[in-house]
Amino acid sequence: MSTSLQKNTESKSLFIKCPLIDSKCAMCGESSWNPMTDSYNSTNYLHCGMITGYETRVDSLEKCWLKMEKKEQAKFKKQKKNEYYALNPSKMHKTSITYY
Repeated sequence: MSTSLQKNTESKSLFIKCPLIDSKCAMCGESSWNPMTDSYNSTNYLHCGMITGYETRVDSLEKCWLKMEKKEQAKFKKQKKNEYYALNPSKMHKTSITYY
């Protein structure tokens, strides 16, 4: 492999280093989307692709989602759901669409 090609390959990585595991993770991604306010910011956040629910930002987690027990995951989701609706009360009782 030529030296220039090798340098380009090493500098670009598909994976981002997750601060929770202090290692590169395939589930970690970066975006300026703030899921709690449903808007984009000028700040970039790290998001975990394994989290389902209202809050996906890595900085809101105490430890890696994959290392959490199901009970811890459920507690986290419930807490973040309550926080989301506190920030976005208009989304709490959204009318559902019925298809005939």
